[in-house]
Amino acid sequence: GTMAKPVELIRRALPFDEWPEEDQRLWVLATRDGDLFTDAGLAAHWRLATRRSYTFAYGRWLRFLSCRTPALLNHTPADRLTREHVLTYVDLLKEQPLNPTTIWGYINELNNVAYRLLPETDWNWLRLIANRLHLVVRPRPNLESQLVPVQSLYQMGIDLMEQSESKKPRRSSSVHVDYRDGLMIALLASMPVRLQNFGNIIIDQHLVKTPGGYLLIFPEEEVKNPQHIEVEI
Repeated sequence: GTMAKPVELIRRALPFDEWPEEDQRLWVLATRDGDLFTDAGLAAHWRLATRRSYTFAYGRWLRFLSCRTPALLNHTPADRLTREHVLTYVDLLKEQPLNPTTIWGYINELNNVAYRLLPETDWNWLRLIANRLHLVVRPRPNLESQLVPVQSLYQMGIDLMEQSESKKPRRSSSVHVDYRDGLMIALLASMPVRLQNFGNIIIDQHLVKTPGGYLLIFPEEEVKNPQHIEVEI
């Protein structure tokens, strides 16, 4: 078949329902909750956000294999997750416009998944690769000098909304876009949340109108660190 574009290959993960049957089985086994007669899987403690992130990490690995060496998908998960193939995967990641932190994150998450799916296998070599990649992760540059005061951001968002509703909007063809952007800026300035949660906001479910204003609500299972978030804005 034709090769996928390299960037597309990395940005997208193989959807769970397209994973090989054995990988799906191991995943379900590892993430299952325990009960009176069944032990919990080794990954049962993963929170929803962690589980989603790890599904992408492992799905990216499977997508890489499906594009480069599709015949390997017929092998067992342990037989295809080898040092040689992982190093080829790392080389491909390094060819992309990805920073070292992202590459380390992909391999570190792949290691965490491998350890939970196949606990009988020795994954020390994979952890070592992740550790070596971590060595080139550099501290982020000092961003404080580039930060805009939160009050200025909030005011900018409000100004953008008001201007979009005025008789002289900034872009008459995109009034609704300006209003949305202004709302997003003001909302983030008044209540910083993880971008994933912010992007998943559903009106009347997460952003709820009350007699006194608005509430922003994120249930515990949608938050990376296990806590229910409910704030007035």
